Amino acid sequence: MSRTLEEVAAYIDEHSNALPSQSPQEQYEHFEMLAIAVLDSEFDNYPDGTLQDFLMDYLATKCKQLSL
Repeated sequence: MSRTLEEVAAYIDEHSNALPSQSPQEQYEHFEMLAIAVLDSEFDNYPDGTLQDFLMDYLATKCKQLSL
């Protein structure tokens, strides 16, 4: 069963928030690591490029939110 893109974002947010306080750069790197893991495990559950494009936009948004 594939998750909606909103569920993917919620999963990454939830697992990132479980970590102790980190610098913005460390937070972003963790978001990136989780996004890569999701892409590796679920890329074939979505139309070609859909999950990758979503995750790239998600990471760009996180980068702006963290002022990086």
